[in-house]
Amino acid sequence: MNKNPIIQIKGVKKVYNQGKANEVRAVDDITFDIYEGETFGLVGESGSGKSTTGKLLMKLEEITDGQIIFLGDNIQNKKNRKDLLAFRKNIQMIFQDPYASLNPRLTVKEIISGPLEVHQLVKNKKERDDRVYELLDLVGLNRSFANRYPREFSGGQCQRIGIARAIALEPKCIIADEAISALDVSIQA
Repeated sequence: MNKNPIIQIKGVKKVYNQGKANEVRAVDDITFDIYEGETFGLVGESGSGKSTTGKLLMKLEEITDGQIIFLGDNIQNKKNRKDLLAFRKNIQMIFQDPYASLNPRLTVKEIISGPLEVHQLVKNKKERDDRVYELLDLVGLNRSFANRYPREFSGGQCQRIGIARAIALEPKCIIADEAISALDVSIQA
């Protein structure tokens, strides 16, 4: 195993409404490391800050204090579009609510191929379609689903679409926010 962590969380805090009467300490001084090839589980009761921690790792929200180091770089220094794009190519998220995380106006093909096109990982339409079909196969969905919309699928199928989107870029790290909770019961085991 590589001795250098791919993620280092150092004294991270996230406080909403800081200094006000309704202040909420969503994440309070957490520290941990995650190494390449490791599966890391963050366990806690509802409202304990697990989802917030995932959003902080993705830089979808700003930390109040502490440091998040990803592949040796402090993610708080990533502010411009170019730096954020490079960062997000290597870290993806599977969201807890598949319906809320998929744009209802886009087809499955557009949802899955979006990251591939943004990062210029496909050269043409055929290459894009082939990669989308490969990803649908990987998550156990029929290729014919590519031209349909999220509203046409079950929660479990939408979660698989979200998983396909997350693995499309072959990231170094995937943050899974209760990713199996929306999958069909037969798959969860």
